[in-house]
Amino acid sequence: MIRELHKRNVENINLCIRGVISFVMAAFILCATTFPGRADEPRSCSTVRIAEAGWSDNAAANGISATILEGMGYKTEIPLLSIAMAYVSMRNNKIDVFLGNWDPAGMGTIQPFLADGSVKQIAVNLSGGHFTFAVPEYTWKEGLQSFEDLKKWGPRLDNKIYGLESGNAGNLLTLNAIKHDLFGLSQFHLVESSEQGMLGTVDRMIRQHKPVVFLGWEPHPMNERFAMHYLSGGSSIFGADNGSVVHTVVRKGYESECPNVVRLFEQLHFSISAENTLMGEIRDKHEAPKAAALVWLKAHPENLEPWLDQVTTLDGKPALPAVRAFLGLSH
Repeated sequence: MIRELHKRNVENINLCIRGVISFVMAAFILCATTFPGRADEPRSCSTVRIAEAGWSDNAAANGISATILEGMGYKTEIPLLSIAMAYVSMRNNKIDVFLGNWDPAGMGTIQPFLADGSVKQIAVNLSGGHFTFAVPEYTWKEGLQSFEDLKKWGPRLDNKIYGLESGNAGNLLTLNAIKHDLFGLSQFHLVESSEQGMLGTVDRMIRQHKPVVFLGWEPHPMNERFAMHYLSGGSSIFGADNGSVVHTVVRKGYESECPNVVRLFEQLHFSISAENTLMGEIRDKHEAPKAAALVWLKAHPENLEPWLDQVTTLDGKPALPAVRAFLGLSH
C-alpha cells in the first residue's frame, strides 16, 4: 500500500513538473512570436551609429530616429561624414545606418558599395521628393522654365550653377551633364559650397533680384522661404519630377546582428510635410535635431504605433509604451 501511494505521488510530481515546463515553454514561444524583432543581440547593438551628411533633411530623420532609439534604451552616435566616407565607414564596420541615400541622385555614389555587398538598402523612408535645378519665381516668369532654356540663359546667369559640397551626388550629376554638354551645359561652371553657403548666396541674389540657378530639393524649408520653381525636362539627369525617394541603408551583417534595431528602421517612413517642419526648426530656428524631434513627436504621437510595431526596448519589453513614457505622453 505504501509503495503504491509513493508511486502515485511520484507520478503526480512528474506531471506537475511537466506542466510547469510546458507552461514556461509556451510563454517563451508566445513572447518570441509577439516580438520577432528581439534576438540575442550582442552588446555592440546597444549603441547605434548613424551617419550625418550635413543636410537639414538628413538631420531631421536622424533626430527622429535617435529620439526613438533613446526612448527604447539605446544610445546613439551621429558623426558628420561626407556621403562617400559614410559608405566607406559602413564597409569598415564603423557606421551602422545611413538614412540619406537619394535615388536616383545618389545611386552613382552608393553603387560600388551595393555591388560588393558592404551595404544594403532596407527601406524607403521618404517618397515623392524633388531634387533638380531650381530658380526664383521672377526668373521663371521671365522665361527660364526648363532645362532646354538654360543654354540661352548662360550669359545672364554668369554661366554659373550653384551646388552643394564637393562630392555631393547632385554635384556629380551636374558635373557629368556639363562634361557631356547635356542641354548645352558645357559653358557652365558649378560653384560648390555647403548647403548653408549655397542658400546664403541664393538668398543674397534673390534680394538683388538677380537670375540664379541652384540645386533645389524637397522636403526643405527653402520651398517656403523662397518663391521658387523647379525646372522641367531634367529627367535624363535627375530622374522624374517628384520621383525622388530616400533609402535607409545599413552595413553588411547589421540585419542579423541587431534585428530589433533594423525592424525599427525598416518601418520608419517620413512625410514631406513632417520633414519640412522639422527642417525649418533645425535650419532656421537653430534647434538641435533631437530637440526639434522631441517636440514634433509629442505633437504627432500617431506615428509611433506603425513605427514601433513588434519592436522592443533594449531589455526586451514592448517599445511603444516605453517610448511614449520617454516622451511624456499619457497612455
